[in-house]
Amino acid sequence: MRAAAHGVALAMFAAAGCGAEPVCDRGATQACLCVGGGGGAQACADDGSRWGVCDCATGGPAEGEGEGEAVDAPPKAEGEGEGEASEGEGEGEGEGAVPESCNGQDDDGDGRVDEVEVAVESLRVTFDPRTSVEPGRGAIEVAGRDDVPVQGSPFSGADLAGRTIDIPGNLVRIRLTADAQATPLFGYAVTSVVDQSGREAPGPLPESAHDHPAPVDDDRTFEMADSLGMGLTCGDDVGACTHGRTTCLGGRQVCTGDQRPSDELCNGLDDDCDGDADEPEDLTDTPPCDKTLGVCAVARPVCQGAEGYAPCNSQNYGPDYEVTELNCDCLDNDCDGVVDGSSGVGAADDALLGCTIDDLAVGGEGRDCVVQVSSTATLVDYRFGSLRIPDDITVAAEASLDGCGHRGWDTGNCGHPPTMPGGCFSVRADEVVVDGALTANAGPRSASCSNRESWASGPSGGNLAFKVGHLTVNGRVEANGGNGFYGSGGAAGSIRVRARGVIVSGTLRAAGGTSQGANERVGGGAGGPGGTGSIPGGGAGGPPSIEPREPGGEDPNRPLEITGRLTILDGGAIQSVNGAGEPAGYVRLNGHAVANADRVVGGAITENALAIHLMNDVGVPVEAGFRLVREGTEEAVAEGRTDEEGWATVDAPDLSVDLRHRFEVPDTPALGGGAVFLSFGDAGLQLGCALELGLRGDPPAVLFPAMQDCR
Repeated sequence: MRAAAHGVALAMFAAAGCGAEPVCDRGATQACLCVGGGGGAQACADDGSRWGVCDCATGGPAEGEGEGEAVDAPPKAEGEGEGEASEGEGEGEGEGAVPESCNGQDDDGDGRVDEVEVAVESLRVTFDPRTSVEPGRGAIEVAGRDDVPVQGSPFSGADLAGRTIDIPGNLVRIRLTADAQATPLFGYAVTSVVDQSGREAPGPLPESAHDHPAPVDDDRTFEMADSLGMGLTCGDDVGACTHGRTTCLGGRQVCTGDQRPSDELCNGLDDDCDGDADEPEDLTDTPPCDKTLGVCAVARPVCQGAEGYAPCNSQNYGPDYEVTELNCDCLDNDCDGVVDGSSGVGAADDALLGCTIDDLAVGGEGRDCVVQVSSTATLVDYRFGSLRIPDDITVAAEASLDGCGHRGWDTGNCGHPPTMPGGCFSVRADEVVVDGALTANAGPRSASCSNRESWASGPSGGNLAFKVGHLTVNGRVEANGGNGFYGSGGAAGSIRVRARGVIVSGTLRAAGGTSQGANERVGGGAGGPGGTGSIPGGGAGGPPSIEPREPGGEDPNRPLEITGRLTILDGGAIQSVNGAGEPAGYVRLNGHAVANADRVVGGAITENALAIHLMNDVGVPVEAGFRLVREGTEEAVAEGRTDEEGWATVDAPDLSVDLRHRFEVPDTPALGGGAVFLSFGDAGLQLGCALELGLRGDPPAVLFPAMQDCR
């Protein structure tokens, strides 16, 4: 048996590329050992380079050879391992030679670089004599690469005790299992692993827990590298990814033959190898749905695995989708490119729904909306993302006896009710653009009678309030008082704008009403009195004028007011005037708007040099206290609180041009950050600036630049 075993070992070594002569004759056979004892036969390869796999099914031991003997390692050739080079072999392979490694160099001096002397073709695995599991309750499975089990696996009892098993390839997988009733036994331990050339694998070798508690499932894999340290499993084995083998290329270890992650596609496979297939957030080939406009713009079809994408339907398009557009909600619900309407052949053929300002307020709150028809605003308070009033549209705040202005008066001799003051309109939005008209004008006076005793005075205008990011007036914004008949005209209404930016190329106007007849008196400007004729017109505040010759009221809290950065373009006008078109009433300019004082028409104009707008770090206006102190000191210049919209104005007439302002919020420690908008103006220097600065610190604070820094 030793002769046969010796022949097998030499054949394996020769096949590893050592340059030896053929080790066997074509068609020759010899005896070999089988796993579990007994003998088989193996045939010589066609090229004589190696002996084939041991066939234990048909072969048997050669006559006279003992069965069950261990296979000895092949004896060393003369001089082998003793520092003497074998005949025909290069120098440097004897004792003290440097082994070859993957580094792009000829380490062993044989004239070759990064060569593999021995590739692992098979393993011989020997188990410890104590290896054992309880029969019927435990087992040891032994398999090679790709989980191909060896002959006889799974093993039980002491089947593997002291046994040696041949495994094709360079990998062995050993799995020990035992149920909950199994008696704890030794398990297994591998005492040696050698390849077909007799080269011994370094440790640690596979070994289970001994006297294992039950139940147990111990699964281990061992690989043996080739002589260059390559040939080991690499890469992932998840989803579409597969393992490769390490290879030396260009002096570097690389993984070759593996399938690596790729873009996730809708195909039922885990292309990116993350353990999940066709995740919607990972798909890279998702096409748009058939409808791509309006609310359908973000819609995507659903992946159905290997079947691909399903056709889109209403569920894909979302809850706002409508087959036929029905609602005024500032959306293109039917995805035809027309908001709140349906498309025709051309733009002129588009069929709009005719959405009023109130329709949009109900259905489109917080969205970007466009008024489609002239309409009356009855809801008082409006909130949009943005609002546009086109150039052929008028939005009028509803005039009523309960309006924001002051009633007129009528003798009633012709049976007419008192005329109505202007209504209330307040809008909050990121942007408002008025290309058409937005009004809070008083209602028309009663129809005249031929009887002169039917005297009537005009009511005052209403209130318009803008709390917006930006306001653009290309058309008309008006709050005008009503006209009288043989009585006085009503006072102008109130227009208040708080915005980070205001651009006026049209008209922003608050005018008093007129009158006719012997007692003609014109109404005052914004916040001013009604006319003082024999029947006074509607004043700016207080109770209605119901008695003849009672003077109308005055209310400086109903002014024409602009706060923030103001730009008046050519053709633009901001006016507070009486019924005769003369400057009148109260005008307030705050912050940057002060620098435009010479272009604003009004009666009494007051100026607050500094406007402040405070928001937290998520853009919500903040009501908070503040102080302005001189730089480098604690000397307070002004202090106060921002209102519920985050705004405050400060009159600082004594500020010198080199003064810097410090903004603080001492009473809101929870405000850890945000933004502050500082708007400054000086009419005398024709100077204005507006800055938006980050707000940080505890308490938060910023420095406002000196006025000369605003130029």
